[in-house]
Amino acid sequence: MTPALPQVLALVIGVLLPLLTGLVTRSTASSNTRAVTLLGLSAVTSVLTELADTLGTGAAFDVGASALAALGTFVTGVGIHFGLLKGTALSEWAKATSGFIGRRDYDLAA
Repeated sequence: MTPALPQVLALVIGVLLPLLTGLVTRSTASSNTRAVTLLGLSAVTSVLTELADTLGTGAAFDVGASALAALGTFVTGVGIHFGLLKGTALSEWAKATSGFIGRRDYDLAA
């Protein structure tokens, strides 16, 4: 049994989403904000991947398959973040970029 293209894409994208989450969130964003952002990106990615497969094959859009792919992508992303990227230079670089999601850190002393 060979895996379907959407399953492979969900796995590959799940590996990259923690870095994308780090790029789009501010360095001051809480871990809850980062988790919700990762969940949202996983859901959007899974819906778009399932939609592309639906348009390519002519089959009906499967909401259940899309939800299951979103869950798998999210779990993969969390595992990659805590297992491989936690504390690495790549993770710190992604977090240090100035994203647009999360609270701003204003300097009140100035």
